[in-house]
Amino acid sequence: MRKIKECLKENDLFFRWIDKQTYGLIEEDKQEITINIELLILEVMIHEYLHWRFPDKKERWIEKETDRRLKKMTRKEIQKYIRYIFRKARLK
Repeated sequence: MRKIKECLKENDLFFRWIDKQTYGLIEEDKQEITINIELLILEVMIHEYLHWRFPDKKERWIEKETDRRLKKMTRKEIQKYIRYIFRKARLK
């Protein structure tokens, strides 16, 4: 944990869209770390949805199907799903 705190003291942290294939990025020249939180949340949501929809499928199939579905989505579709997920989410 101490090392992570050191890293965050030296770099600014941003949650924002990067692109469809990148979950995180460090730009040492700018001292910035960016996490693509939208893509991470959507991937987890699709993964959990597939477990719900296909309870008998093995984890490996769920992982492959999650990846396949994400790759087929356009940026516009991703934005639509993310807006919906954030509207439906509740923080405890």
